[in-house]
Amino acid sequence: MKAQSDYDTKNISYKKYKILFEKKLISEDSYLTVKNQLLESKGDLEIANAIYMKTKEDYANLAVKAKISGTITDLNVKKYEKISNNQELFTIIDTSKMEVAIGISAEDIRKISVGTSVELKAIDDNVKGEVEKINYSSDADTKTYETKVIVENNKGKLLKGMYSKVKINMGEIEGYFVPKGAIMLKDMYNYIAISRNGRAVIYKVELGISTENRQQIFLKNIEKRDRVIVQGQYLLKNNDNLKEV
Repeated sequence: MKAQSDYDTKNISYKKYKILFEKKLISEDSYLTVKNQLLESKGDLEIANAIYMKTKEDYANLAVKAKISGTITDLNVKKYEKISNNQELFTIIDTSKMEVAIGISAEDIRKISVGTSVELKAIDDNVKGEVEKINYSSDADTKTYETKVIVENNKGKLLKGMYSKVKINMGEIEGYFVPKGAIMLKDMYNYIAISRNGRAVIYKVELGISTENRQQIFLKNIEKRDRVIVQGQYLLKNNDNLKEV
């Protein structure tokens, strides 16, 4: 490298002039001139070394190696296509675990936390995971709280952009649960029909959490032998006579 050779030459000259100066065989001006030339040469060498290291790094980066193994998605270029600096070419995702975004209601968001176990139905299989992140600011449109869960995808059945059903373990909850089909919606309110002593009783209810086919209801005036009517309840009125079949 030229800068290195120049520095080595000036360094040898400097050492000679230093000895001569110490023996008072040359003037101080001559000694300082050679010393300054050495310092300038050293600066040029440092600049040249920096340029060399940057060039070496750029050359090494010509071959890009992903830091993770995975699947290429969102391929934005074609073969032999000219690309620009800093252009995004494609995305690599690790498909062994997938992130799923779900919306949790205000009633349920307090019942889960980071680490809560979940089960996700993927096509014809169930996979397990856990809650990774909870956004406690509700969505302006849906009024739900975005929650992200991480699930295992060892079989590769989950793909980017898929929809699925997610079950979240909220622990044991005591209360009254009825078949979802028993709930009647009238004038924006929820009702159920109960068979009590051979007569129909219609109650307005508040809804709680729901499972796959069960709905929690809040009802105070329930009696021990009450039975929930799940068919034909829309045709009933209070105190209608009932006959079990």
